[in-house]
Amino acid sequence: MLNFYSQEKLCSVDKKGRVRLPSSIISVIGEEKAKFFMIKPQARKGILQVYPVESWEKRSEKLGQIDLMLEENREYVRRQMLGFTRVERDGSGRITIPKHLLERLGFDGQVMVTSFMDVIEFWHPEKYYDYLEDESYDSAGEARRIFGDGNLKSGQNSSGN
Repeated sequence: MLNFYSQEKLCSVDKKGRVRLPSSIISVIGEEKAKFFMIKPQARKGILQVYPVESWEKRSEKLGQIDLMLEENREYVRRQMLGFTRVERDGSGRITIPKHLLERLGFDGQVMVTSFMDVIEFWHPEKYYDYLEDESYDSAGEARRIFGDGNLKSGQNSSGN
């Protein structure tokens, strides 16, 4: 799995819906692996998720291991897989966001490009700053819930061992 360090950069969206991915992200992915991406809107949150194809394929493999005989599993996998669009980075390092997604997400002129773990996210700048300033989010409570209740990957505990 790619492991992006967390970053953010305000990027322009041209009239054709093209966004140049920051070179710091491309350097982590690698020039050769940064040709194709899978994009999926999270419209209620105002986010466009952008996965390098390699990361998307690994996620797809994991989802392919889920027992689809159970309706709730089928529903989960369906919701995870539907809505993806494959895009190609052009010779100038840009990916084109389809017009219907630009309109649906309200992207007009600029997007905040963020990255963490193996996903890149495009945010409407206002929504991004609202998200960061959301005082209702209880970071300490979430940390206790995640680290205190055995929600780490197997073989680790909250001290990282």
